[in-house]
Amino acid sequence: MNLDESIITKLVIFERCAGKTATKELYNLIDKENGTPEIFTKLEDPENKEELDESFNKDFIREWAKLPPLLAGVDLRAAAYLSRESIPLGIVNSSLSSIAKETIELILISESRSSPTLIKAIKSTPSEDYLSITEAVIDKLRTISNWDNKPKGLDGLILIANKDKDSKLALSKFLDSLPSHAWLNVIKKGIK
Repeated sequence: MNLDESIITKLVIFERCAGKTATKELYNLIDKENGTPEIFTKLEDPENKEELDESFNKDFIREWAKLPPLLAGVDLRAAAYLSRESIPLGIVNSSLSSIAKETIELILISESRSSPTLIKAIKSTPSEDYLSITEAVIDKLRTISNWDNKPKGLDGLILIANKDKDSKLALSKFLDSLPSHAWLNVIKKGIK
């Protein structure tokens, strides 16, 4: 794909700062409007005072839209595809909130899903961080070579997967890549 890095960077900033709902809405518009959402024409026009859809009617998004490169009329399908497929694997994790980082540390030392401290930490973590947390913990779990027993960290991921469908999908894909064990098969069935 022939892509301008500045467009990818701009989309990454949007994903990280605008939130899950606005990001999902933006990608839906890119899909529906053949890669060139009309919203950019409105957002980039300094004269436009028109009220926007609630997802995009935020000061951050209005300022973000004015950053170069301008996106009105640019086909964003390839950039959106690349962003959806690869951004969560690294760039987002590097900018986790302090609450998310603390939650990751707690997940990695917890041995039980019923730990009150773990449950409370996950509840107090913003839902926008769930997928990034899941991917960060999965990255740590990938270093394990012996899966005869359930490792620390897996119970926390299951708790998050029960709250967030994107995290559930990421965890499910990871578990499917592991060697088969009776204890693991029970967990796989429980999260599908």
